[in-house]
Amino acid sequence: ASCHATVMLESPRRLLLVILVLALVGTGTELLLLGHYETPVQSLPLGMVAIALAALAWREAGGTAMARRIFAIAMVALCLVGLAGLFFHFRGNMAFEVEMHPAMKRLPLVWESLRGATPALAPAIMVYTGLLGLAYHLFHRKTLES
Repeated sequence: ASCHATVMLESPRRLLLVILVLALVGTGTELLLLGHYETPVQSLPLGMVAIALAALAWREAGGTAMARRIFAIAMVALCLVGLAGLFFHFRGNMAFEVEMHPAMKRLPLVWESLRGATPALAPAIMVYTGLLGLAYHLFHRKTLES
């Protein structure tokens, strides 16, 4: 019964892996195409995507406890970089809106900052990808324990 359960869980685990790889490669490609590397702070998301892909490759190739731990840490770091990106994008838009419309206050300012030139919610893809990676990590652990 345990072997049957492991086989049944293998297909969803592989699907999570494919989605994770596509999300990381897609995000990295978009960051490159946008030139999101002009400053060290802007380079951080691209570097984090590269680290996450390397950690995933090591996890899949080695499967050691250290590789799994590093992968989980990389996924948490990916989430944190995404959250920081949300802050930086929103703050940049808000500064622009305040400069353009000094009298704008509260909700209109927040609304215009969310809709600004820099896509304020775009970094959330890194948060989602990190959470997907953590789900893959936990799902894979459950598969190993079965």
